[in-house]
Amino acid sequence: MLKTSDQDVPWQSWLGDFTQALELEIGYGSSRLLYTLARNAPDTKFIGVDKNPFWHEAAVRKMLRARNGISNLTYLNAEGLFFLESHVPSSRLQRLHIYFPSPHPRDERIFSSRFVDEVYRVLIYGGEMRVITDSRNYFNDIARLLNTEGWRYLRWKPLSVPLAEGLLVGTPCEFEYGSKYVLQSIKI
Repeated sequence: MLKTSDQDVPWQSWLGDFTQALELEIGYGSSRLLYTLARNAPDTKFIGVDKNPFWHEAAVRKMLRARNGISNLTYLNAEGLFFLESHVPSSRLQRLHIYFPSPHPRDERIFSSRFVDEVYRVLIYGGEMRVITDSRNYFNDIARLLNTEGWRYLRWKPLSVPLAEGLLVGTPCEFEYGSKYVLQSIKI
C-alpha cells in the first residue's frame, strides 16, 4: 500500500521526467534532513519513503505547517523495496539516502541482494547511494553486498546543507548514536 503526503504534489510525474534531478530517502524518520535538502535545492525533486505510519503522519504534519513554498518534496508511506520495484523507472535517481536503517535481524532488514540490485537499476550512471549506520555488523553486511563490479566506493562528501559541526546528516539517530560507519558508493 502507498499513502502520499500531498495530493497536489505530482510525484508520479516526477518519476517520469528525466530532465529533473530526483533524490530519494528511504526511512526518512523525523524528515528533518529531507526537508532541509529540499529547501536548499529547489531545482531537485525529493521523495521520502518510510514504512512506519507514525513517521509518515508526523512528516506530513510538519510539512503542512512549514510548507513555505516548498513544492519539490513529498513523503510517501510505503516499504522501500516495494516502492523501488513498483514505481521507480530504471536509471532515474541521482542519489539515494539511507541513514540508520534498522540493523536488528528480527526486523526485516532493507539491505539484501535483491534490494542492492534494485538500487543499481534505479540509479543513473554515476548515481550515489549514501548510507550511515551505527552497527558494525550491519555495515560489514552492506559493504559485502556492494563489493561487486558495479559499485565504486567514494570518500564521504558532506551534503550541501548547513549542519552542526561534526555532523554528517543531522538526524536524531546521528545525535543519539553517532555516525560510526559511513558508506558512499556510486554506480559504475
